Amino acid sequence: MLEINQIRVDDDVLSSVINETFLSDSKKIDIFIEAERFDNIDAEVSRFLDAVNYFISHKEGIEKLVIDKAFEYYCDNVLTKKLLYEQVFEITIDPLSLAEEVGRLIRLVKIYIDLETDCPSNMGLSFDCYWDPEHGLGIKLRNLNECEIGGRYCFSIKSHE
Repeated sequence: MLEINQIRVDDDVLSSVINETFLSDSKKIDIFIEAERFDNIDAEVSRFLDAVNYFISHKEGIEKLVIDKAFEYYCDNVLTKKLLYEQVFEITIDPLSLAEEVGRLIRLVKIYIDLETDCPSNMGLSFDCYWDPEHGLGIKLRNLNECEIGGRYCFSIKSHE
């Protein structure tokens, strides 16, 4: 679990790094976490800490949701534009037979915490992905059953990294 002394507090941003496994990575990776501060109050630090610890303690459920939604996105949006992706990025797009296979095509790089809500599960997940190295994959998590999916930046708190 993340401790308060592991949070970096800047004027308008809270940030931290956790070293965790996620999806197909059998080894731990550094996952960067960021939140834009609005009111500069102590409650924001507490909400940030709650959200990061929510992620850590619910990682299995989040992984399942990410796998299911990323697989659905891959089948509905990537495979249907297979030739375009292959030409633009000079890669080969293959059909996946199991949802779990999508885990080897994406890598979590950043978590954006939404400090405007008092809901620890409300966060954006930013992924590098094989099929679109330019735009990546973004998932806006609402809870363990509900999310939105699109490009890397569309669900981040800030529109840039």
